[in-house]
Amino acid sequence: MSEVVFQLSRDDTLGSDLISWFDQGFSHVDTRLDSGWLLGARDDVVVVDNRLYPSGVQIRPPGYRKFSKTMLFAIECTFEQKDAFNTYQRSQLGRPYDSKAIWGFVFGRDWREEDSWICSELAAASLEQAGIIKKLYLEANRITPGALALVLSALGGSPH
Repeated sequence: MSEVVFQLSRDDTLGSDLISWFDQGFSHVDTRLDSGWLLGARDDVVVVDNRLYPSGVQIRPPGYRKFSKTMLFAIECTFEQKDAFNTYQRSQLGRPYDSKAIWGFVFGRDWREEDSWICSELAAASLEQAGIIKKLYLEANRITPGALALVLSALGGSPH
Protein backbone atom coordinates (compact mmCIF):
# COMPACT_ATOMS: atom_id res chain seq x y z
CA MET A 1 0.00 0.00 0.00
CA SER A 2 0.93 3.61 -0.51
CA GLU A 3 -0.66 6.96 0.26
CA VAL A 4 -1.33 10.41 -1.11
CA VAL A 5 -1.02 13.31 1.30
CA PHE A 6 -2.94 16.57 1.19
CA GLN A 7 -2.13 19.76 3.06
CA LEU A 8 -5.17 21.88 3.84
CA SER A 9 -4.36 25.38 4.99
CA ARG A 10 -5.27 28.99 5.43
CA ASP A 11 -3.28 32.18 5.79
CA ASP A 12 -4.02 35.60 7.21
CA THR A 13 -5.17 37.44 4.12
CA LEU A 14 -8.61 38.90 3.51
CA GLY A 15 -9.35 36.45 0.69
CA SER A 16 -8.28 33.47 2.79
CA ASP A 17 -10.32 34.75 5.73
CA LEU A 18 -13.46 35.01 3.58
CA ILE A 19 -13.03 31.57 2.00
CA SER A 20 -12.27 29.89 5.33
CA TRP A 21 -15.21 31.62 7.03
CA PHE A 22 -17.49 30.30 4.29
CA ASP A 23 -15.78 26.93 4.17
CA GLN A 24 -15.21 25.56 7.69
CA GLY A 25 -11.75 26.90 8.36
CA PHE A 26 -9.64 26.15 5.29
CA SER A 27 -8.96 28.17 2.16
CA HIS A 28 -6.35 26.15 0.25
CA VAL A 29 -5.31 22.58 -0.65
CA ASP A 30 -1.96 21.30 -1.89
CA THR A 31 -0.80 17.76 -2.55
CA ARG A 32 2.37 16.98 -0.63
CA LEU A 33 4.75 15.17 -2.97
CA ASP A 34 7.19 12.52 -1.74
CA SER A 35 9.94 15.17 -2.03
CA GLY A 36 8.05 17.40 0.43
CA TRP A 37 7.27 19.95 -2.28
CA LEU A 38 3.65 21.00 -2.77
CA LEU A 39 1.57 20.75 -5.94
CA GLY A 40 -1.54 22.86 -6.19
CA ALA A 41 -3.45 25.64 -7.93
CA ARG A 42 -3.12 29.18 -6.59
CA ASP A 43 -4.31 32.56 -7.79
CA ASP A 44 -1.21 34.45 -6.71
CA VAL A 45 2.43 34.62 -7.71
CA VAL A 46 4.78 33.23 -5.06
CA VAL A 47 8.43 34.25 -4.69
CA VAL A 48 10.77 32.05 -2.64
CA ASP A 49 14.55 32.60 -2.55
CA ASN A 50 14.33 34.96 -5.53
CA ARG A 51 12.56 32.30 -7.62
CA LEU A 52 9.17 33.13 -9.07
CA TYR A 53 6.35 30.56 -8.98
CA PRO A 54 3.52 31.83 -11.19
CA SER A 55 -0.17 31.49 -10.46
CA GLY A 56 -2.01 28.42 -11.66
CA VAL A 57 -1.10 24.77 -11.19
CA GLN A 58 2.52 24.64 -10.04
CA ILE A 59 4.92 22.74 -7.80
CA ARG A 60 6.09 25.02 -5.00
CA PRO A 61 8.65 24.49 -2.23
CA PRO A 62 7.62 23.56 1.31
CA GLY A 63 7.09 26.69 3.37
CA TYR A 64 6.33 28.82 0.27
CA ARG A 65 3.73 30.67 2.30
CA LYS A 66 3.34 31.29 6.02
CA PHE A 67 0.08 29.56 6.86
CA SER A 68 -1.75 30.30 10.10
CA LYS A 69 -3.44 26.89 10.04
CA THR A 70 -2.49 23.62 8.35
CA MET A 71 -3.71 20.05 8.51
CA LEU A 72 -2.38 17.02 6.66
CA PHE A 73 -4.60 14.18 5.45
CA ALA A 74 -2.99 10.90 4.35
CA ILE A 75 -5.18 8.68 2.15
CA GLU A 76 -4.19 5.05 1.64
CA CYS A 77 -4.14 3.77 -1.93
CA THR A 78 -2.37 1.22 -4.09
CA PHE A 79 0.94 2.02 -5.76
CA GLU A 80 -0.88 2.00 -9.12
CA GLN A 81 -3.45 4.51 -7.86
CA LYS A 82 -0.73 6.78 -6.50
CA ASP A 83 1.10 6.63 -9.82
CA ALA A 84 -2.13 7.47 -11.69
CA PHE A 85 -2.85 10.29 -9.22
CA ASN A 86 0.63 11.81 -9.66
CA THR A 87 0.56 11.37 -13.43
CA TYR A 88 -2.78 13.18 -13.69
CA GLN A 89 -1.68 16.02 -11.42
CA ARG A 90 1.55 16.52 -13.33
CA SER A 91 -0.39 16.56 -16.61
CA GLN A 92 -2.20 19.63 -15.26
CA LEU A 93 0.98 21.63 -14.49
CA GLY A 94 0.86 25.08 -16.07
CA ARG A 95 -2.95 25.20 -16.29
CA PRO A 96 -4.27 28.55 -15.12
CA TYR A 97 -6.02 29.26 -11.86
CA ASP A 98 -9.79 29.42 -12.35
CA SER A 99 -10.38 33.02 -11.36
CA LYS A 100 -14.10 32.68 -12.24
CA ALA A 101 -14.58 29.75 -9.85
CA ILE A 102 -15.84 31.84 -6.96
CA TRP A 103 -18.71 33.04 -9.18
CA GLY A 104 -19.41 29.39 -9.91
CA PHE A 105 -20.55 28.96 -6.33
CA VAL A 106 -23.41 31.32 -7.13
CA PHE A 107 -24.06 30.82 -10.84
CA GLY A 108 -22.90 27.24 -11.38
CA ARG A 109 -20.09 25.80 -13.48
CA ASP A 110 -18.85 22.35 -14.37
CA TRP A 111 -15.91 21.94 -11.98
CA ARG A 112 -14.54 19.00 -14.00
CA GLU A 113 -13.58 21.21 -16.97
CA GLU A 114 -9.82 20.83 -17.30
CA ASP A 115 -9.12 24.27 -18.77
CA SER A 116 -8.37 25.81 -15.35
CA TRP A 117 -8.52 24.81 -11.70
CA ILE A 118 -8.96 25.95 -8.16
CA CYS A 119 -6.97 23.97 -5.61
CA SER A 120 -9.71 21.71 -4.27
CA GLU A 121 -11.13 20.93 -7.73
CA LEU A 122 -7.71 19.74 -8.89
CA ALA A 123 -7.34 17.50 -5.83
CA ALA A 124 -10.82 15.97 -6.25
CA ALA A 125 -10.38 15.41 -10.00
CA SER A 126 -7.02 13.72 -9.34
CA LEU A 127 -8.60 11.38 -6.79
CA GLU A 128 -11.34 10.49 -9.27
CA GLN A 129 -8.94 9.98 -12.18
CA ALA A 130 -6.77 7.65 -10.10
CA GLY A 131 -9.74 5.56 -8.97
CA ILE A 132 -9.07 6.37 -5.32
CA ILE A 133 -12.62 7.70 -5.05
CA LYS A 134 -15.68 7.12 -7.20
CA LYS A 135 -17.03 9.99 -9.24
CA LEU A 136 -18.37 12.59 -6.83
CA TYR A 137 -21.89 13.84 -7.09
CA LEU A 138 -21.84 17.53 -6.37
CA GLU A 139 -23.47 20.48 -8.05
CA ALA A 140 -21.41 22.71 -10.26
CA ASN A 141 -18.27 24.05 -8.63
CA ARG A 142 -18.99 22.89 -5.12
CA ILE A 143 -15.61 21.29 -4.47
CA THR A 144 -14.28 23.61 -1.80
CA PRO A 145 -11.39 22.92 0.60
CA GLY A 146 -13.94 22.13 3.33
CA ALA A 147 -15.89 19.75 1.07
CA LEU A 148 -12.64 18.02 0.16
CA ALA A 149 -11.72 17.71 3.86
CA LEU A 150 -15.06 15.97 4.41
CA VAL A 151 -14.35 13.54 1.54
CA LEU A 152 -10.84 12.86 2.86
CA SER A 153 -12.07 12.19 6.40
CA ALA A 154 -14.83 9.90 5.06
CA LEU A 155 -12.11 7.92 3.27
CA GLY A 156 -10.46 7.33 6.61
CA GLY A 157 -7.80 9.95 6.04
CA SER A 158 -6.25 10.69 9.35
CA PRO A 159 -5.58 14.36 9.98
CA HIS A 160 -2.23 15.13 11.57
